[in-house]
Amino acid sequence: MAVGIGACYQGRITRIVPWGAFVTLEGTDGIQNGLIHISELSSGYVKQVSDLVSVGDTVTVRVLHIDDRGRIALSRRQAMTEEEQAEERKKLSRTGKRTADVTSSEAAASNASEDGFEEMMRRFRSESEERLKTLRRSENIRRTGKKR
Repeated sequence: MAVGIGACYQGRITRIVPWGAFVTLEGTDGIQNGLIHISELSSGYVKQVSDLVSVGDTVTVRVLHIDDRGRIALSRRQAMTEEEQAEERKKLSRTGKRTADVTSSEAAASNASEDGFEEMMRRFRSESEERLKTLRRSENIRRTGKKR
């Protein structure tokens, strides 16, 4: 059976790299390998690929794209049901891994820290302008040989 775009397959994780996981698809004619990009592993935030999968795991994936060189782009996230995604988010939150879901207390803390962020950005801008002035002065001294 040939690999079709949009179809779901079972696959085994064969290698993990910082940007995703390589998968060997089962149930296809011959050996078909594809890549699940880190952004397609889960509906939540994934800091490291190894937080979710490890070599040898069997996963269900959906074929997103096959490029002209025959490389297959896969998605684990799009092959999961809503229940599976919710279960995974619970699992990640129990293990202390960060997910994309934000609780109301985190949202309140985020709103409170926005003022602090704005102040930090104002300070940064001010310091940057000072450094830029100093740099320009030193460039003028080198060009003209005169100190103003």
